[in-house]
Amino acid sequence: MINKKFLIAAVASACLFFASIAMLCVSVAKTNRQTDLGFDLRQYTVSKMYTDNETTRIAGTQNGEIFAFDTHGEIQWNAGQIYERAVYDIIQHNGEVYAAYANGRVVRFPVSAAEALTEAGATEEAQSAFRAQVREYYAGYSFNSGGNVKNTQLAVSPDGESLFLRGMFNDTSRVNRIYRFELSGGGSHLETGTSATLGGMAVDEDGTLWWSAQSAIWRRSGDARETYADANETLQAISVYDGNIYAVSGSNKLYRISTQDVTDTSVWELKTEFATGFVFSTGKNFVAKINNGGVAVIDTQKHKVTLSMNAADSANLVMWTDDSFVLRDESDITNPQVIYYSMSLAKSIALFAVLRWVFVALMLVFLLTSLYLWFATFDDFRERIHKKARAFFRALWRYKFIYLSLAIPFLLLLLFYYIPIGFGFGLSFFDYIPGTRSVFVGFRNFVAVLTSAQFWKSAGMMLVFLLADILKALIPPVLLAEAIMAVRSKRFSLWVRILLFVPGIMPGVATTLVWSAGIFGATPNSLVNAFLGLFMPGFVKNWVYSASLSTSMGTLIAFGFPWIGSYLIFYGAISGINASVFEASRLDGCGWFRRIVKIDIPLILPQLKYIFVTSFIASVQNYTNIYVLHGINGQIQTPALLMYREIINANYGVASVMGVLIFLFLSVATFFNFRMQSDKS
Repeated sequence: MINKKFLIAAVASACLFFASIAMLCVSVAKTNRQTDLGFDLRQYTVSKMYTDNETTRIAGTQNGEIFAFDTHGEIQWNAGQIYERAVYDIIQHNGEVYAAYANGRVVRFPVSAAEALTEAGATEEAQSAFRAQVREYYAGYSFNSGGNVKNTQLAVSPDGESLFLRGMFNDTSRVNRIYRFELSGGGSHLETGTSATLGGMAVDEDGTLWWSAQSAIWRRSGDARETYADANETLQAISVYDGNIYAVSGSNKLYRISTQDVTDTSVWELKTEFATGFVFSTGKNFVAKINNGGVAVIDTQKHKVTLSMNAADSANLVMWTDDSFVLRDESDITNPQVIYYSMSLAKSIALFAVLRWVFVALMLVFLLTSLYLWFATFDDFRERIHKKARAFFRALWRYKFIYLSLAIPFLLLLLFYYIPIGFGFGLSFFDYIPGTRSVFVGFRNFVAVLTSAQFWKSAGMMLVFLLADILKALIPPVLLAEAIMAVRSKRFSLWVRILLFVPGIMPGVATTLVWSAGIFGATPNSLVNAFLGLFMPGFVKNWVYSASLSTSMGTLIAFGFPWIGSYLIFYGAISGINASVFEASRLDGCGWFRRIVKIDIPLILPQLKYIFVTSFIASVQNYTNIYVLHGINGQIQTPALLMYREIINANYGVASVMGVLIFLFLSVATFFNFRMQSDKS
């Protein structure tokens, strides 16, 4: 009998399930959405951009070209390469463009002159006319190797009389400087020079210059230059807006200091870690790059981070305003991308990144509800489900103390094993950094790992170590246990076992260092070299760090010789065999070796299986010796070591894929091992 109410509820739940899937797809699409700039910049190596109206954007490139384009993809003007050096900063003021080049020179030209040059088709005559209108400012120093977009800044005073340039200059001292150029006279003045970090500069409405040096905030008004305030911590950027100085510190705090009363100061924790040197002022607010990738917007009026958007760690800010920002992503060198984000779009992306997990939870809830309601549609089936559920809960209540005692270890297993496994599997589909970035990338991480020649090469090395580890774990310990059993003197047997057990007390890393330096060391005094030197005088070989991969791997395999670690398990198993079995074998004329093969090994097979499985798993997961001796970038690598390297490099998605592949390999191998054991049983 079909219950119509349950059927209707099941259909409704199924509809909600598919709706949650649709919303999940929408959220994924929204979080990966990008806005076209309206102009294809892939052919340009854009280093810096500027806009003051969101309609026309000015771009400077690594090879020195300066041009402007609109949102319809039309070039407004192109000033060409005034210098064949990278453009570090570019601004526009009162119809004139100012650009700072990597050689320390600042050029200034009217927009009208650049438009005339473009209209004339960049003829020699037009270029001469344009060059005649270009003004140049130079303080006598180029930027040093540490100078770049993030620490170069241009600003023009409100009256248009002064130009300020901040940067890192080529000088033996006081490399961080701010110069002031008189636009009418062309003279230059050193406003400040210091070896301390210059976190930024700003010019207020009165023409007063403000800047931060390490923890101090300085100002120059007219000829007066003084320290105005001290934050007692390094400041990364400052801005002056509406009668207040705003500064972002290295410990991720926002400071507000009145320009009229230094005691009128407020401080707020921003709860977001910003990349050092990548906090930029828009004049009112701040746009910053987040540690390990992402972009944050700091609203100085709301005193908090109002936007935290995921982005690739390789993406750098090349333009920032209160309404938008532009990222240049060079994660793919062959296809760099310049991506524009309006603030509304960026906030939408950040919102849907959170909602995505809500939709995942709703999808699971509606899936389970739908399954129950579909089965409950049939009265007899529903009655059976309810009957079993009642029986389950009655048994649960009846044996509540037993289940309660079991609940604690199972909860711990769930918390520390099963949830991390599921979480790791989920991370393999994301470009993920904790608390910073979580971007769904589908199977991109799997493709990156499975098409990596380095990964497959490391898998081959892992199989070599795996075979060697299994043979070392099974054969020498069994033979040693049999040899001890063959000794008639119990006292001698006891001392042998004690002496063999003592080396196991030494820490694993210490043992590795003893073998690498004392036994296989690269000096004539190491044990192996000294022994071979008896037959070949002067013989010295670097075994561990040999250029030969086979020699280095063979040396690692030889560590721990004679490989008797698990002999106690086999000794105990053999000791437990009934003595009458051994007596019967002797009466039948069975020799010692034949007895081991025909009697002992079959009877200690459970112990052999246990050591086989544990050694198999430990070998696949082990990378300690390789890491201690060769680091993460040596010639010997395994998938487990590569996974650890990716974790160190904050590539958690790729590391998760490697972990999933190792887990699947171990799961399949363990399944077939148990299957073969059950078949033999």
